Amino acid sequence: MTEPPATFTDFVALLGHELRSPMNGVLGFAQLLRDDGERTETELKYLEQILFNAELQVRRVTNLIDLAQAEQGALYYKADPTPVSDVLRFAIETVLDEAASRSVSVKVAAPDSDLVADADRMRILQILVDILSNAVRFSKTGTTVEGGADLRDDGFIEITISNETDDPGDLNTRSDWKSAYARAVQNDENIGLGLPHATVLLSLMGGSLHTRYRDGRLQATLCIPAAV
Repeated sequence: MTEPPATFTDFVALLGHELRSPMNGVLGFAQLLRDDGERTETELKYLEQILFNAELQVRRVTNLIDLAQAEQGALYYKADPTPVSDVLRFAIETVLDEAASRSVSVKVAAPDSDLVADADRMRILQILVDILSNAVRFSKTGTTVEGGADLRDDGFIEITISNETDDPGDLNTRSDWKSAYARAVQNDENIGLGLPHATVLLSLMGGSLHTRYRDGRLQATLCIPAAV
């Protein structure tokens, strides 16, 4: 007889895997329908909406699994030399359709190809997609998500992403999932796991995430160790 999960965190991790598997199936079949060349314009519009929401759900479930594993001290990563320009360009391409649908431009300068992080490539990509998606989603219509990357004197790579918004929310409760949960319950709103997830992953890799709101723009600053 299979033993039940020892803790609620174990249960969350297990449930996350159970949720992610069918969503991957939805994504796969929706992509097949979109790409078979026989869809009407209206059908393609509906399929793009299905794909967008399925991809968003997979990201949320993945974040949930990671946070549960981090709580157990069981979240691991593999550090490799990771060209920042490659992951940043891919992350930007991932959010362009959503940005276009919201009349938001994305102008995040890809850095020089010599800028290489000592980090887990897929984890950094997860983080960048989450932060860029949030920036696009909460930007004012007709504005631009801006940013870039540079090497600091202390050996860290700094990536900045900013967007124009009238309501940045309470930044003190955005980066920790427990604070985000308490805020969501009190205000009857979505928890928002993107920033807590990014904070945990970056900390695990020896980096950090900071947010600030100034002159109508919300800025996220990611610090990642540079490869030696």
